This record gives sequence, structure tokens and C-alpha cells, in this order.
Amino acid sequence: LVNHSPADNMEVFMDFDDHKNYIPDMLDSKVVKKISPTNMHVFMAMEMPWPVKKSTHTTNNTFSKGNDGSYTLSWTLVRADFLKATEGYIMFK
Repeated sequence: LVNHSPADNMEVFMDFDDHKNYIPDMLDSKVVKKISPTNMHVFMAMEMPWPVKKSTHTTNNTFSKGNDGSYTLSWTLVRADFLKATEGYIMFK
């Protein structure tokens, strides 16, 4: 358990430049297009097993705050070299 607020946790998670320091096999991660304060495109490069070596993709990320004080970041695939789809979210309550 981490004794931090949902806002603190979301702030750390949305520091995309730091993902390579704690997500296994992440080589690079950065915001490449800021659409609005709550919507951005994020580029990621990950090390992959042979024969691929590296996979890159860009996701559309949308940030929202719930009425209950929770924070959610959801993402969908924009483009990729090998991925067919990626969709997900993380929520801090």
C-alpha cells in the first residue's frame, strides 16, 4: 500500500518520460502530441523477444477526474508497427 493521494499517484504515472525506469522492457516513452490538457498522444518503444527486437506504438491517452475524487487515464491505439490493438485504463481511488 502506498500512502499517497490519487492525484499524487496519477501525477507520477503520467510522467511518461520516467516509464523506462520502472516498466520492464520499456526503452522510450514520451508525449508526442498534446491535444488538450486532458488528451495527448504518447509514443512508446519496448524491447521484444527475438525475432522482433523492438516494438513501437502510439496511444491516445485521455485523463479524467471522477466526482468521487478518483483519477482515470484511458488509452487506445493510434498507430503501431506490430500491435493490432491496445485499449486499457488505470484508475487511482
